[in-house]
Amino acid sequence: MRVADFTDMPLKALKSKDERYDRLVAEVLVLRIAHTGKIAYRHSYKLNGSRYTVALGAWPSVSRKELRALHKQSTAKLTMGLNPGG
Repeated sequence: MRVADFTDMPLKALKSKDERYDRLVAEVLVLRIAHTGKIAYRHSYKLNGSRYTVALGAWPSVSRKELRALHKQSTAKLTMGLNPGG
């Protein structure tokens, strides 16, 4: 699944656990589910051989449209050789 194809449907099915966990839902989109049930969007990427993740916001305060725009900005920085997370 691409980030552009991502919907809210899988979010509603996620349940909190005793510890936080990550769920890969698109080629580079990770959902981080806290033990409280809060769901955060994260962009996972590789830069110079190292793996990183950068926070893109939390559901439901960040809409899918905003998520796609934030992901696009992050990807644009990567194509310029910049680290979107810092």
